[in-house]
Amino acid sequence: MIVAMGGAIRYSLEMPGKIIESNANIVKGNKATWYITKPITIYAVSEIPTIPGFDILSALIAGGLTLVFKNKFRIYRSF
Repeated sequence: MIVAMGGAIRYSLEMPGKIIESNANIVKGNKATWYITKPITIYAVSEIPTIPGFDILSALIAGGLTLVFKNKFRIYRSF
């Protein structure tokens, strides 16, 4: 959201995860706000949101099981 306020522009940005690094004037959770009075480069870095209960270990286990069952139930064809 961009709002002009007496010579300054207020720019707000919402990120998908909690903001962990930014040059914003105000950061609260996943929202950053800049009060811009001159040309600047703005930036914000947020955490990568994850699916609850699905972490990297779960993904590796699921991938491994998929490979095991794929190879176990492979249909062999001869021509």
